[in-house]
Amino acid sequence: MALILHLTDENRQLMNDKIAVLEAFFLELRSTMESLLRHEDAPCSAVELERKQMALESEVEAIMNIPAPAPKKEEEKKEEAPADGDAPEGEEKPATDVDMKDEQPSEQPEAPAQ
Repeated sequence: MALILHLTDENRQLMNDKIAVLEAFFLELRSTMESLLRHEDAPCSAVELERKQMALESEVEAIMNIPAPAPKKEEEKKEEAPADGDAPEGEEKPATDVDMKDEQPSEQPEAPAQ
């Protein structure tokens, strides 16, 4: 979760709370099942456990997929106009303009066309 920088502390806490609720349920279920005799039925089925897990995953995924806020316009202007001679990483510096000299015709006359 630390890699998703745009999530607020409130969002992170909400996800942790949801995970803690399911974790507490699983721990309670485990202690209940350990106290049961082997021939007694479990208090819930594997399908119910899978549904709870899928519900948790969808809730957490919805929070994690909250879009990042748009960057501020001031930051965009800085990126568009880098300082002279400073090119962003991965890009080459632009070539400087060079004055082109007019070529003089050679002194040898061309052969006449036949």
